[in-house]
Amino acid sequence: MPRLVRPGFARQFGVALAAIVLAAGAASPAGPAKASPSPSLSSGTPYVEGEILVKFRAESPAAVRRAVRLDVAGETTRRFASGAELWRLGAGVAVPDAIERLKTAAGVEYAEPNYLLHATATPDDLFFPQQWSLVNTGQDGGTAGADIDAGGAWDISTGGASVVVAVIDSGIDLDHPDLAPNIWTNPDPGEVMTFKPLDTVVLRRDLRAHGLKAGDMGAVVEVYPPDGLEVEFVLASGRTKALLTLKVTDVRPIRGSDLPAFRSAGDRP
Repeated sequence: MPRLVRPGFARQFGVALAAIVLAAGAASPAGPAKASPSPSLSSGTPYVEGEILVKFRAESPAAVRRAVRLDVAGETTRRFASGAELWRLGAGVAVPDAIERLKTAAGVEYAEPNYLLHATATPDDLFFPQQWSLVNTGQDGGTAGADIDAGGAWDISTGGASVVVAVIDSGIDLDHPDLAPNIWTNPDPGEVMTFKPLDTVVLRRDLRAHGLKAGDMGAVVEVYPPDGLEVEFVLASGRTKALLTLKVTDVRPIRGSDLPAFRSAGDRP
């Protein structure tokens, strides 16, 4: 337990403390604490009551440190690699009062509350508030909390380029601004598909603007190096659809299993 002292305890030892500071000489200058990168006390940021973070200057004598700690009845509960210390204040010593006393205390580099800060990775997407399945606040009359807690998950990790996710779906919009920079491409150039005219290919993704869906088959009409293709697609109805702006990554070679599925698909608009 820390030894409790009444406010102003250090002032009663003014002469002794002054002597210590003088003995330390220029190596232990007193003065205002250095600016801290943390929020200011007046910012309204919440903090832990009864706790402060203090860092002494490296050259501050042990006697000065003891006297400063006694002035706020502080007890060191943790020391950090940076040299800062977490103090628990004595009974009756408020955090703002302790910070005010330590701002100009001899040998103190900085003193600040133990602020409560939280990491947050909520997207800045304008439509994010509409995604109730990710974070449900009761918008649109829904049930608050009925979601997958995506916000909490993103505060822990947002993944990385080394994590590859396979989407099991009929296709995705590779040109979507949220997806385009994150689409995985084969890093091995030896496995890049090459096509030539009259090759039969299968569409990898939906192209709704052109009335096409993933799985539609077609024939390569022209090849435009380095990665452009002109493909004429054949629908189950027998109609054809020419598309001039495909890339080699939009299609794949035909497989044996594609033919039965195509024959039974019927006419798909």
